[in-house]
Amino acid sequence: MPNTKKFHPGVFIKDSLESLNMSSKEFSARSGISERTLSSLINQTGNITFDIAYNLSKYFGTSINFWTNLQNQFDLYKKEVDEMSTIDYDYKLVKPVIDYFEKYYAVEKNSSHEEIVNQIRKIVGVNYLSSLERDNLYVSYKSLNHEDKQNLFFKNLWISLALKEARNYPHLPYDQKKFKNSLKDIRNLNLNEPKTFYPKLKKIFEECGITLVFLPYLSKTNIYGITKWITSDHPLIAISNRNGRADSFWFTLFHECSHVLMQHRREMLINDEKNIEDEANQFACDQLIEKEEWAIFKKTSQFDEKSILKFSRRNGILPCIVLGRLQKEGLVSYASMTKQLQVYYDFSFLI
Repeated sequence: MPNTKKFHPGVFIKDSLESLNMSSKEFSARSGISERTLSSLINQTGNITFDIAYNLSKYFGTSINFWTNLQNQFDLYKKEVDEMSTIDYDYKLVKPVIDYFEKYYAVEKNSSHEEIVNQIRKIVGVNYLSSLERDNLYVSYKSLNHEDKQNLFFKNLWISLALKEARNYPHLPYDQKKFKNSLKDIRNLNLNEPKTFYPKLKKIFEECGITLVFLPYLSKTNIYGITKWITSDHPLIAISNRNGRADSFWFTLFHECSHVLMQHRREMLINDEKNIEDEANQFACDQLIEKEEWAIFKKTSQFDEKSILKFSRRNGILPCIVLGRLQKEGLVSYASMTKQLQVYYDFSFLI
């Protein structure tokens, strides 16, 4: 008998009829199984149902389970064959960023394709990585150019990681009043190192009913941060630390805080270079540096290193944040004082 894992139950029926020198028509009359059903089974296009298994077991003197097991084993074999195809496809999708999972999630890049794909599927929390190619999976994109469509998978991959990470933390109801009152405390942490301010930030956000997640930037996503309401009364803010700059980190954090305060619940909001909301941007600027202070500083037109350092000390803000705002407003070039004043963060210690 052929390997039962690799042949359709209809093969057994066909062989049995040939050994009995019996036509399908005669067997149909003797077994109570229609000729049409027999034909589909013999041609390996039909499946063994319970009723068919019952009639076959009566005629051949076997158990019902014998026939249902034949069908189940064949179905499993087909699924395993299909799975190898999905493994190959998923591996091609994730291949460009395997180094990311090797660095931050201990995936062995020298393992087999199947092992790599299954590890990453488990890390991300999906059965098939190809499911992350859908453009309506997490956010309604208003328009996608060619580059966006190519990188959509990577956006959804990073977002999936953020959402999965968020489920590891308690979900307290969002307290808007408490969150507003905490903004200054959040801002005042900017002078600390990541290992110092991270646990304090997490605690503040958690007590306000907000899940805060930091994940290393994933190439090809163009994502700085996202805001999503996990439930109707609990938001998630995820920060990617794209480009590693401290000024980008704090600007992104307050940009996302603005979305929470404005309670944008209809869709996930992504803060990237191509989708920057003016209102959230202005909120971030004003929270980091008070309007009046910034207006006075701009009037001086003195934007050298010494002036920036003096203004930063007086306002309790990192000099790179001041420099970043000057650069964004076109008051100094992007090459100016970057090496002297820029600060870079590494959040890999969190993974």
